[in-house]
Amino acid sequence: MTPDGFYLLRLHLHQGLEKLMVEGRRISL
Repeated sequence: MTPDGFYLLRLHLHQGLEKLMVEGRRISL
């Protein structure tokens, strides 16, 4: 895997985690 691919994968995972956290916060409220 190229460094660029790894970076994009990490960025995608980070965005997914942020989205999950926002959804969880909305549900808890």
